[in-house]
Amino acid sequence: MAANTARLEARISQDLSDMIKRAASIQGRSVSDLVVQAVYEAAASIIERAEVLTLSRADQELFAKALLAPKPTKTGLDKAFTSKKRLLVSDV
Repeated sequence: MAANTARLEARISQDLSDMIKRAASIQGRSVSDLVVQAVYEAAASIIERAEVLTLSRADQELFAKALLAPKPTKTGLDKAFTSKKRLLVSDV
């Protein structure tokens, strides 16, 4: 059974093509293997940066303190939640 694959093509300059071939040769890899690995690493890095939130040490400490000891809610916010609950109960 054949593996599920897709084809990717790109037009590049002759200089870049030569550079890629040289790098692949230095590592003893095929051009395809080198390009696929480099593109995979770049794509994974881009996705990670977009999806993972990284906090400084100071921000981590502030976040942890807020979770462990939240400030009391404001009176107006409490009233809003109470009103919402009352409205939802009366609609049923």
